[in-house]
Amino acid sequence: MSDESDESDATKLHKQAMDIAEEAYIEQIKGSLDRAKELYAAAYEAERKAAMEFESRHDMEPTRSVLFRSAASLALASGDVKSAKEMIAIKNFRPKGVRNE
Repeated sequence: MSDESDESDATKLHKQAMDIAEEAYIEQIKGSLDRAKELYAAAYEAERKAAMEFESRHDMEPTRSVLFRSAASLALASGDVKSAKEMIAIKNFRPKGVRNE
């Protein structure tokens, strides 16, 4: 798979994750917390896949770190602390501003 194809796949997955996360946020506001957690989990899975497209692509910073941070945040929103920690451990945050977040 070419780098261009990887980036395209990652972009699609990221967009999908953000769309699902938006739905989750709306459900959360409406008080449907179980549904919101389900949606955050689905958003996490899409964002995790997008991030993993860049796992070894240190030349793609800060995009790489932002995707891993986003995946970790979505995992936390779904209540999955273990997966959030895994995303942080895999990505080894490089840019100082992203690492601090």
